[in-house]
Amino acid sequence: MEVAIRTLSSRPLPVERFLSAYVDVPKFLACCRQCPNFGRRGTCPPYDFAPEDYWQRWHTVSLSARQISFAPGDRLGNAREGLEVLHREKDRFLQDLLRQEAQLPGSMALSPGACERCDPCPMAQGAPCCHPETFRYSMESLGGNVAAAARDQFGLELLWAKGEDLPPYYLLIGGLLCLE
Repeated sequence: MEVAIRTLSSRPLPVERFLSAYVDVPKFLACCRQCPNFGRRGTCPPYDFAPEDYWQRWHTVSLSARQISFAPGDRLGNAREGLEVLHREKDRFLQDLLRQEAQLPGSMALSPGACERCDPCPMAQGAPCCHPETFRYSMESLGGNVAAAARDQFGLELLWAKGEDLPPYYLLIGGLLCLE
């Protein structure tokens, strides 16, 4: 399968502006309730804190996008293989975000989606995370509108497979929350 991978970054946005433009906790918490990860992953709601309070701990947010494009001839009938590529790239993208976090004291990465390292997640049974070094919340799990942010910040729409056929691309959204 032929894929092209492109990484995009936004300029830092003040968290207050980001919250008013892209965060609606009640709306996206309702979406999360429909997800099989709800209450089953430590990086997914419900939380013992208010997501709005989490956002408020930071001063700016810089978004990053990882676009995984598929060759037209590879898109038909390859949804399963495309998802494998997506999951591998999601892991690489998180590692890149964690490296950026390590280089910028007082920052915290936003994961490109839910953690999938352990199944079942020990946190769902009240045990500690087995991988605290990579435990990060995603924008959507904190009430963020990933689709609107992707459209406004990168000019890209989120796309999904149709049956067994791949879309032209998949898009992962992560970022970095900073104190300055």
